[in-house]
Amino acid sequence: MSTFSNPKISPLHGCILCMSGTLGLAQISGAIIIIEQAKRDTFVSCIIGCMAYFLFAFWIYRIVKNQAPNQSFLDVLELKMGFLIAWAVRYWIALYLFCELFVVDKNVVLWVKSFFLPFTPIWAISLPLLIVCAYLAVKGIKPIAISFSVLMPAILLLIFFMAVFTFKYRHFDLLLPLFSEGTQPILKGATTSFRAGMELFLLLLLTPHTEGIFKWKHFVALVSVISFFIINAAMSVLTIFGTYEASKQRFPLFTQWRLVRISSFMEHLDFLSIYQWLNSTAIQISLGLFLIGDLLTSKHRHNKIAIFVCTTALFIGVELQLNDSDFLAFTKNYFYPLSTLSILCWTALAYFITRKRGLV
Repeated sequence: MSTFSNPKISPLHGCILCMSGTLGLAQISGAIIIIEQAKRDTFVSCIIGCMAYFLFAFWIYRIVKNQAPNQSFLDVLELKMGFLIAWAVRYWIALYLFCELFVVDKNVVLWVKSFFLPFTPIWAISLPLLIVCAYLAVKGIKPIAISFSVLMPAILLLIFFMAVFTFKYRHFDLLLPLFSEGTQPILKGATTSFRAGMELFLLLLLTPHTEGIFKWKHFVALVSVISFFIINAAMSVLTIFGTYEASKQRFPLFTQWRLVRISSFMEHLDFLSIYQWLNSTAIQISLGLFLIGDLLTSKHRHNKIAIFVCTTALFIGVELQLNDSDFLAFTKNYFYPLSTLSILCWTALAYFITRKRGLV
């Protein structure tokens, strides 16, 4: 069987796909929440959160290594604890994935409408994006992985590009004094930055669709890239805008793009962020839709129905007239903390169930 005819992905592709979720959460909604929580100590919070993320990655690596080939921890859970408990966990994870897709989709639609298409109806922005995502989800995990593998180098290149050309605007004295906000804000911000990297949990769901051996070097490379992105994003926002100005901005990471210029002849390069943000968001939504269909159904035909229903629900949810401050409050006070606790519960459950390799 050739590489392209094989419906399964490699372990490296699985790790790369997890990066799309981290980029989507961190750049669209995570940045403003961390700044609001940790203020001047956002930089410290991100460092602590990334250290915790490294430990979490090692935990996931141990679980993945213990899982039998072509078997997720949910399959083992059903064999050991019964049908009802396993499917309750499946619906719990599916609900979490749907809430995450709603948060990401709503944020990206608000961003596009605020900065680029203020007079365009919301449905005209969200519908094309959701159609593309649903199409990729129906086609399967292999096209999603290949698409992001092709798009990712340009996304990372744009991140480095912005970092280089905004470096001259950075004032590192704005990071001082450190630890000025107290312990509690630092820990809150660290939890939020740690949550952005917890998309690595999706590897536990992707195991049945993965062929090959997971290597620790893949995890190290993934954690290093994501940690660099999170810490660099926090440092750049604080050193360019300062705590007060950054906290007033809805999408502070995007605002930096308006400072990018190459000499006096090339300005207004913020259109490049459209490629960066929409690509990572589209892959994240596609992956989420695919996993929801995979969790709730076993037949391909039913899988398509589940993806269609979920896509329709997302479209309707984004169309609802929800106040932006209320939406941010929901994201900060409910989605981030509850999803963090949920992922930790599922990871602990997977660890205890897969300690002995294979079936019962």
